Amino acid sequence: MKTIGYVRNFINKERLYVWILIFIIFVNILNITTGPKVHIKQSKEIKAKEESFKYDYSLTQEKLKILMKEKREVVFALNFLVLLVMFSVISGLMIDFYLVFNRNKKNAPFEITKENLEVTWNVWDVCKVAVLFVFFGYILVLSESGLDNIFPAIKTKEHVRMMVNSSVLDILAIVFVLYVVVSEYGKKIKNLGLSVSSFFKNIFIGLSGYLAALPAILGSLLLVVWIAKLVNYEPPVEPVLKLFLEEKNVIFIFYSAVFVTILGPICEEIFFRGFLFASLRKRMGSVRAILITSAFFSLLHTNMIGFIPIMILGVLLAYLYEVTGSLVSPIIVHIIHNTGMMAFIFLLKEMKIY
Repeated sequence: MKTIGYVRNFINKERLYVWILIFIIFVNILNITTGPKVHIKQSKEIKAKEESFKYDYSLTQEKLKILMKEKREVVFALNFLVLLVMFSVISGLMIDFYLVFNRNKKNAPFEITKENLEVTWNVWDVCKVAVLFVFFGYILVLSESGLDNIFPAIKTKEHVRMMVNSSVLDILAIVFVLYVVVSEYGKKIKNLGLSVSSFFKNIFIGLSGYLAALPAILGSLLLVVWIAKLVNYEPPVEPVLKLFLEEKNVIFIFYSAVFVTILGPICEEIFFRGFLFASLRKRMGSVRAILITSAFFSLLHTNMIGFIPIMILGVLLAYLYEVTGSLVSPIIVHIIHNTGMMAFIFLLKEMKIY
Protein backbone atom coordinates (compact mmCIF):
# COMPACT_ATOMS: atom_id res chain seq x y z
CA MET A 1 0.00 0.00 0.00
CA LYS A 2 2.86 2.35 0.79
CA THR A 3 4.33 1.66 -2.65
CA ILE A 4 1.02 2.42 -4.36
CA GLY A 5 0.69 5.62 -2.36
CA TYR A 6 4.23 6.65 -3.25
CA VAL A 7 3.61 6.00 -6.95
CA ARG A 8 0.35 7.96 -6.81
CA ASN A 9 2.04 10.91 -5.13
CA PHE A 10 4.89 10.77 -7.62
CA ILE A 11 2.50 10.81 -10.59
CA ASN A 12 0.55 13.73 -9.13
CA LYS A 13 3.75 15.67 -8.46
CA GLU A 14 5.44 14.95 -11.78
CA ARG A 15 2.37 14.74 -13.99
CA LEU A 16 3.96 16.69 -16.86
CA TYR A 17 6.94 14.34 -17.11
CA VAL A 18 4.70 11.27 -16.83
CA TRP A 19 2.69 12.45 -19.84
CA ILE A 20 5.89 13.19 -21.74
CA LEU A 21 7.17 9.68 -20.96
CA ILE A 22 3.89 8.21 -22.22
CA PHE A 23 4.29 10.22 -25.43
CA ILE A 24 7.88 9.01 -25.90
CA ILE A 25 6.89 5.38 -25.29
CA PHE A 26 3.97 5.69 -27.72
CA VAL A 27 6.18 7.19 -30.44
CA ASN A 28 8.75 4.41 -29.99
CA ILE A 29 6.08 1.70 -30.17
CA LEU A 30 4.69 3.34 -33.29
CA ASN A 31 8.18 3.52 -34.76
CA ILE A 32 8.82 -0.17 -34.02
CA THR A 33 5.55 -1.30 -35.58
CA THR A 34 5.85 0.87 -38.70
CA GLY A 35 9.64 1.18 -38.91
CA PRO A 36 10.45 -1.97 -40.92
CA LYS A 37 8.33 -0.81 -43.87
CA VAL A 38 10.17 2.49 -44.01
CA HIS A 39 13.49 0.68 -43.59
CA ILE A 40 12.76 -1.69 -46.49
CA LYS A 41 11.69 1.20 -48.68
CA GLN A 42 14.86 3.19 -48.03
CA SER A 43 17.35 0.32 -47.70
CA LYS A 44 18.41 0.27 -51.36
CA GLU A 45 19.13 4.00 -51.41
CA ILE A 46 21.07 3.87 -48.12
CA LYS A 47 23.04 0.82 -49.25
CA ALA A 48 23.93 2.51 -52.54
CA LYS A 49 25.24 5.59 -50.69
CA GLU A 50 27.34 3.49 -48.33
CA GLU A 51 28.79 1.44 -51.19
CA SER A 52 29.72 4.57 -53.15
CA PHE A 53 31.45 5.96 -50.08
CA LYS A 54 33.41 2.73 -49.65
CA TYR A 55 34.22 2.64 -53.37
CA ASP A 56 35.98 5.99 -53.17
CA TYR A 57 37.95 4.71 -50.20
CA SER A 58 39.12 1.67 -52.13
CA LEU A 59 40.76 3.96 -54.69
CA THR A 60 42.72 5.87 -52.06
CA GLN A 61 45.95 3.89 -52.32
CA GLU A 62 46.02 4.20 -56.12
CA LYS A 63 45.52 7.96 -56.05
CA LEU A 64 47.64 8.71 -53.00
CA LYS A 65 50.98 9.26 -54.79
CA ILE A 66 49.40 11.52 -57.41
CA LEU A 67 47.56 13.56 -54.79
CA MET A 68 50.72 14.05 -52.75
CA LYS A 69 52.45 15.52 -55.81
CA GLU A 70 49.55 17.79 -56.75
CA LYS A 71 48.89 19.22 -53.28
CA ARG A 72 52.22 19.79 -51.59
CA GLU A 73 50.87 22.37 -49.14
CA VAL A 74 48.31 19.86 -47.89
CA VAL A 75 51.00 17.21 -47.53
CA PHE A 76 53.09 19.72 -45.57
CA ALA A 77 50.13 20.41 -43.26
CA LEU A 78 49.59 16.67 -42.81
CA ASN A 79 53.27 16.15 -41.95
CA PHE A 80 53.11 19.03 -39.48
CA LEU A 81 50.02 17.52 -37.84
CA VAL A 82 51.70 14.11 -37.57
CA LEU A 83 54.82 15.66 -36.02
CA LEU A 84 52.65 17.65 -33.60
CA VAL A 85 50.84 14.47 -32.53
CA MET A 86 54.15 12.63 -32.08
CA PHE A 87 55.57 15.50 -30.02
CA SER A 88 52.38 15.59 -27.92
CA VAL A 89 52.54 11.84 -27.28
CA ILE A 90 56.21 12.05 -26.22
CA SER A 91 55.39 15.01 -23.96
CA GLY A 92 52.48 13.06 -22.53
CA LEU A 93 54.69 10.07 -21.75
CA MET A 94 57.16 12.37 -20.00
CA ILE A 95 54.34 13.82 -17.89
CA ASP A 96 53.14 10.30 -17.07
CA PHE A 97 56.61 9.24 -15.93
CA TYR A 98 56.90 12.40 -13.85
CA LEU A 99 53.55 11.75 -12.17
CA VAL A 100 54.44 8.11 -11.47
CA PHE A 101 57.82 8.85 -9.90
CA ASN A 102 56.75 12.05 -8.12
CA ARG A 103 53.52 11.07 -6.47
CA ASN A 104 54.44 13.00 -3.34
CA LYS A 105 52.28 16.12 -3.24
CA LYS A 106 55.23 18.22 -2.03
CA ASN A 107 56.98 17.67 -5.35
CA ALA A 108 54.03 18.90 -7.42
CA PRO A 109 54.94 21.79 -9.79
CA PHE A 110 51.99 23.82 -8.49
CA GLU A 111 49.13 23.53 -6.06
CA ILE A 112 45.68 22.79 -7.43
CA THR A 113 43.03 24.93 -5.78
CA LYS A 114 39.65 23.23 -5.99
CA GLU A 115 36.45 25.23 -6.13
CA ASN A 116 33.95 24.02 -3.51
CA LEU A 117 30.64 23.79 -5.35
CA GLU A 118 27.27 23.33 -3.68
CA VAL A 119 25.26 20.75 -5.64
CA THR A 120 21.58 20.88 -4.69
CA TRP A 121 20.08 19.12 -7.72
CA ASN A 122 19.78 15.34 -7.86
CA VAL A 123 19.67 12.43 -10.31
CA TRP A 124 15.92 12.85 -10.83
CA ASP A 125 16.52 16.41 -12.02
CA VAL A 126 18.97 15.01 -14.58
CA CYS A 127 16.35 12.47 -15.65
CA LYS A 128 13.79 15.24 -16.12
CA VAL A 129 16.19 17.19 -18.33
CA ALA A 130 16.89 14.00 -20.33
CA VAL A 131 13.16 13.37 -20.77
CA LEU A 132 12.63 16.93 -22.00
CA PHE A 133 15.61 16.56 -24.33
CA VAL A 134 14.20 13.39 -25.94
CA PHE A 135 10.69 14.87 -26.08
CA PHE A 136 11.79 18.01 -27.91
CA GLY A 137 13.93 15.85 -30.17
CA TYR A 138 10.80 14.06 -31.33
CA ILE A 139 8.91 17.35 -31.60
CA LEU A 140 11.72 18.78 -33.72
CA VAL A 141 11.69 15.81 -36.09
CA LEU A 142 7.90 15.97 -36.41
CA SER A 143 8.04 19.72 -37.02
CA GLU A 144 10.58 19.30 -39.80
CA SER A 145 8.09 17.28 -41.82
CA GLY A 146 6.00 20.46 -42.07
CA LEU A 147 8.99 22.71 -42.74
CA ASP A 148 10.27 20.67 -45.68
CA ASN A 149 8.16 22.69 -48.14
CA ILE A 150 9.31 26.02 -46.67
CA PHE A 151 13.00 25.13 -46.36
CA PRO A 152 13.86 22.62 -49.12
CA ALA A 153 17.45 22.31 -47.86
CA ILE A 154 16.17 20.54 -44.75
CA LYS A 155 14.49 17.93 -46.91
CA THR A 156 17.18 17.46 -49.52
CA LYS A 157 20.24 17.49 -47.24
CA GLU A 158 20.48 15.15 -44.29
CA HIS A 159 23.61 17.10 -43.24
CA VAL A 160 21.58 20.28 -42.74
CA ARG A 161 18.89 18.42 -40.85
CA MET A 162 21.42 16.74 -38.56
CA MET A 163 23.28 19.95 -37.73
CA VAL A 164 20.10 21.97 -37.18
CA ASN A 165 18.76 19.28 -34.84
CA SER A 166 22.04 19.04 -32.93
CA SER A 167 22.31 22.81 -32.52
CA VAL A 168 18.75 23.30 -31.33
CA LEU A 169 18.79 20.33 -28.96
CA ASP A 170 22.15 21.21 -27.41
CA ILE A 171 20.97 24.76 -26.72
CA LEU A 172 17.67 23.48 -25.30
CA ALA A 173 19.52 21.05 -23.03
CA ILE A 174 21.57 23.89 -21.54
CA VAL A 175 18.44 26.02 -21.13
CA PHE A 176 16.82 23.15 -19.20
CA VAL A 177 19.93 22.71 -17.04
CA LEU A 178 20.13 26.42 -16.24
CA TYR A 179 16.41 26.48 -15.45
CA VAL A 180 16.83 23.67 -12.90
CA VAL A 181 19.94 25.12 -11.27
CA VAL A 182 19.10 28.83 -11.35
CA SER A 183 15.30 28.94 -11.28
CA GLU A 184 14.24 25.85 -9.33
CA TYR A 185 17.14 25.79 -6.83
CA GLY A 186 18.06 29.46 -6.82
CA LYS A 187 21.76 28.82 -7.44
CA LYS A 188 24.25 30.63 -9.68
CA ILE A 189 25.91 29.23 -12.78
CA LYS A 190 29.08 29.12 -10.69
CA ASN A 191 27.62 26.03 -8.99
CA LEU A 192 27.95 24.23 -12.33
CA GLY A 193 31.64 25.09 -12.47
CA LEU A 194 31.27 28.06 -14.81
CA SER A 195 33.75 30.43 -13.20
CA VAL A 196 36.83 32.38 -14.31
CA SER A 197 38.55 31.82 -10.97
CA SER A 198 42.11 30.50 -11.55
CA PHE A 199 41.30 30.62 -15.26
CA PHE A 200 44.81 30.32 -16.72
CA LYS A 201 45.92 27.80 -14.12
CA ASN A 202 42.93 25.62 -15.04
CA ILE A 203 43.83 25.92 -18.72
CA PHE A 204 47.36 24.74 -17.93
CA ILE A 205 46.01 21.85 -15.84
CA GLY A 206 43.71 20.87 -18.70
CA LEU A 207 46.51 20.94 -21.29
CA SER A 208 48.81 18.91 -19.03
CA GLY A 209 46.07 16.38 -18.34
CA TYR A 210 45.27 16.00 -22.02
CA LEU A 211 48.91 15.41 -22.92
CA ALA A 212 49.16 12.83 -20.13
CA ALA A 213 46.07 10.99 -21.39
CA LEU A 214 46.87 11.25 -25.11
CA PRO A 215 49.11 8.13 -25.25
CA ALA A 216 46.30 6.07 -23.71
CA ILE A 217 43.67 7.58 -26.04
CA LEU A 218 45.66 7.00 -29.24
CA GLY A 219 47.06 3.66 -28.06
CA SER A 220 43.60 2.28 -27.30
CA LEU A 221 42.32 3.55 -30.65
CA LEU A 222 45.12 1.81 -32.57
CA LEU A 223 44.55 -1.40 -30.58
CA VAL A 224 40.81 -1.43 -31.27
CA VAL A 225 41.36 -0.71 -34.99
CA TRP A 226 43.89 -3.57 -35.15
CA ILE A 227 41.44 -5.97 -33.49
CA ALA A 228 38.65 -4.84 -35.83
CA LYS A 229 40.84 -5.63 -38.84
CA LEU A 230 41.64 -9.07 -37.43
CA VAL A 231 37.94 -9.94 -37.19
CA ASN A 232 37.10 -8.16 -40.50
CA TYR A 233 34.80 -5.68 -38.78
CA GLU A 234 34.14 -2.47 -40.68
CA PRO A 235 32.34 0.19 -38.62
CA PRO A 236 29.68 2.41 -40.18
CA VAL A 237 30.80 5.85 -41.33
CA GLU A 238 30.13 8.52 -38.71
CA PRO A 239 27.49 11.07 -39.83
CA VAL A 240 29.72 14.00 -38.80
CA LEU A 241 32.60 12.58 -40.83
CA LYS A 242 30.36 12.23 -43.90
CA LEU A 243 29.10 15.78 -43.38
CA PHE A 244 32.54 17.38 -43.62
CA LEU A 245 33.80 15.09 -46.38
CA GLU A 246 30.77 15.47 -48.65
CA GLU A 247 29.40 18.96 -47.91
CA LYS A 248 30.28 21.69 -50.45
CA ASN A 249 28.65 24.80 -48.93
CA VAL A 250 31.45 26.84 -47.32
CA ILE A 251 29.18 28.78 -44.95
CA PHE A 252 27.52 25.62 -43.69
CA ILE A 253 30.90 23.90 -43.27
CA PHE A 254 32.16 26.90 -41.28
CA TYR A 255 29.14 26.89 -38.98
CA SER A 256 29.37 23.12 -38.51
CA ALA A 257 33.07 23.40 -37.68
CA VAL A 258 32.41 26.13 -35.09
CA PHE A 259 29.63 24.05 -33.57
CA VAL A 260 31.71 20.85 -33.41
CA THR A 261 34.86 22.52 -32.06
CA ILE A 262 33.46 25.20 -29.72
CA LEU A 263 29.71 25.33 -29.09
CA GLY A 264 29.22 21.57 -28.84
CA PRO A 265 32.03 21.00 -26.30
CA ILE A 266 30.80 23.86 -24.10
CA CYS A 267 27.22 22.54 -24.05
CA GLU A 268 28.33 18.95 -23.48
CA GLU A 269 30.65 19.83 -20.60
CA ILE A 270 27.93 21.83 -18.87
CA PHE A 271 25.56 18.85 -19.07
CA PHE A 272 27.86 15.84 -18.62
CA ARG A 273 30.35 17.19 -16.09
CA GLY A 274 28.69 20.21 -14.48
CA PHE A 275 25.20 18.72 -14.20
CA LEU A 276 25.19 14.91 -14.59
CA PHE A 277 28.53 14.06 -12.96
CA ALA A 278 27.93 16.44 -10.06
CA SER A 279 24.57 14.83 -9.25
CA LEU A 280 25.94 11.27 -9.50
CA ARG A 281 28.98 12.13 -7.36
CA LYS A 282 26.70 13.37 -4.59
CA ARG A 283 24.86 10.04 -4.62
CA MET A 284 27.57 7.41 -5.23
CA GLY A 285 31.00 9.03 -4.90
CA SER A 286 33.58 10.27 -7.40
CA VAL A 287 34.96 7.02 -8.86
CA ARG A 288 31.65 5.43 -9.83
CA ALA A 289 30.30 8.79 -11.00
CA ILE A 290 33.33 9.26 -13.26
CA LEU A 291 32.98 5.78 -14.78
CA ILE A 292 29.21 5.98 -15.33
CA THR A 293 29.35 9.50 -16.77
CA SER A 294 32.24 8.59 -19.08
CA ALA A 295 30.54 5.42 -20.34
CA PHE A 296 27.33 7.34 -21.06
CA PHE A 297 29.33 10.12 -22.73
CA SER A 298 31.08 7.58 -24.97
CA LEU A 299 27.89 5.69 -25.86
CA LEU A 300 26.27 8.88 -27.14
CA HIS A 301 29.30 9.84 -29.23
CA THR A 302 30.60 6.99 -31.28
CA ASN A 303 30.48 3.39 -32.48
CA MET A 304 32.27 0.31 -31.12
CA ILE A 305 35.63 1.36 -32.56
CA GLY A 306 35.77 4.62 -30.65
CA PHE A 307 34.05 3.58 -27.43
CA ILE A 308 37.19 2.94 -25.34
CA PRO A 309 39.19 6.00 -26.57
CA ILE A 310 36.23 8.32 -26.03
CA MET A 311 35.58 6.80 -22.61
CA ILE A 312 39.20 7.45 -21.64
CA LEU A 313 38.70 11.05 -22.76
CA GLY A 314 35.50 11.19 -20.71
CA VAL A 315 37.33 9.91 -17.62
CA LEU A 316 39.93 12.64 -18.09
CA LEU A 317 37.29 15.35 -18.48
CA ALA A 318 35.42 14.23 -15.35
CA TYR A 319 38.67 13.91 -13.38
CA LEU A 320 39.72 17.43 -14.36
CA TYR A 321 36.36 18.74 -13.19
CA GLU A 322 36.71 16.75 -9.96
CA VAL A 323 40.16 18.08 -9.04
CA THR A 324 39.58 21.71 -10.09
CA GLY A 325 35.87 22.21 -9.46
CA SER A 326 35.82 24.21 -12.69
CA LEU A 327 34.55 23.50 -16.20
CA VAL A 328 37.40 25.53 -17.71
CA SER A 329 39.81 22.57 -17.84
CA PRO A 330 37.40 20.02 -19.39
CA ILE A 331 36.02 22.59 -21.86
CA ILE A 332 39.53 23.52 -23.06
CA VAL A 333 40.50 19.84 -23.43
CA HIS A 334 37.27 19.04 -25.26
CA ILE A 335 37.78 21.96 -27.65
CA ILE A 336 41.40 20.99 -28.37
CA HIS A 337 40.47 17.35 -28.97
CA ASN A 338 37.63 18.18 -31.36
CA THR A 339 39.74 20.79 -33.15
CA GLY A 340 42.46 18.20 -33.75
CA MET A 341 39.91 15.78 -35.18
CA MET A 342 38.52 18.53 -37.42
CA ALA A 343 41.99 19.41 -38.72
CA PHE A 344 42.59 15.77 -39.61
CA ILE A 345 39.20 15.49 -41.37
CA PHE A 346 39.80 18.64 -43.43
CA LEU A 347 43.19 17.31 -44.50
CA LEU A 348 41.54 14.08 -45.61
CA LYS A 349 39.02 16.12 -47.56
CA GLU A 350 41.70 18.19 -49.28
CA MET A 351 43.65 15.07 -50.22
CA LYS A 352 40.42 13.20 -51.09
CA ILE A 353 41.43 10.28 -48.85
CA TYR A 354 37.90 8.86 -48.59
